[in-house]
Amino acid sequence: MLKKKENIEKQFKNLDADAKGSISFYEFKVKRLKNESKTALIEKRCSIIDTNVNGGMEMAEFKATIL
Repeated sequence: MLKKKENIEKQFKNLDADAKGSISFYEFKVKRLKNESKTALIEKRCSIIDTNVNGGMEMAEFKATIL
């Protein structure tokens, strides 16, 4: 389980381009969107993950989604 936690944290840091401790929709889109036609899907996923509705994903929200 420790390896999985470390991997999740590494993924989070990779997506958090500005290193502010949260992943904005823009950061997520830039790193994950390979096909512009999937923008709506990415937006939907971000809104589901963003449980505190602050416009970004914190580590806890990100982990909760993956675990």
